[in-house]
Amino acid sequence: MDVLDDFEKYNNPMPGGGRRNVGDVSAAQDEQTRIVNREHYLKAAFLLHFTSFIGWPDGALGNDTIEVGILGQDPFGKALDTIDGKVVQGRTIVVKRSRSVKDLKSCSVLFIARSEKSRLRQIFSELGDRPVLTVSEIEDFSRKWGVINFTTAGNRVRIEINNAAAKRAHLRVSSRLLRVAKLVDDLHQPTDRQQSLSAP
Repeated sequence: MDVLDDFEKYNNPMPGGGRRNVGDVSAAQDEQTRIVNREHYLKAAFLLHFTSFIGWPDGALGNDTIEVGILGQDPFGKALDTIDGKVVQGRTIVVKRSRSVKDLKSCSVLFIARSEKSRLRQIFSELGDRPVLTVSEIEDFSRKWGVINFTTAGNRVRIEINNAAAKRAHLRVSSRLLRVAKLVDDLHQPTDRQQSLSAP
């Protein structure tokens, strides 16, 4: 089955809401935990599968590995264990974690955790125009120069893509991935530094 078909198939509405009796509180908490875990596993899977739908410049990827970095407080827990060591297009996925951009500069995919929201401008300044696929779940992340953002709507996980941000990072996003995403633009104009770095 095609991975983008999988996204629609398995991304069914996550149950929630409704009035509950006091005796149902424990069951409701268990259900909420399952919902959160399911969301983490789905997002982790797509960090893996995004690599099949993104084109990097020649020589930007390692010969044998694709490093996926988690910057900040890791929200995924054991979910990332399901993608660490997987092979995509002949390269092995290697998951790295750090609170420092410098430690993750070899990563081709960088997930920026919510804990880093207050320093997004600094992070993008450090990344410059390096060919890095930036991903997050921070509100308006793709409007703040990130490439892909996970959102939820009606208890479904959705994807926002800023194609202009992808181009600034010298990345090509497959039209098939663009078709399942909501396309967004920059909320603010890039800084002079970002504009100069992305200029031909």
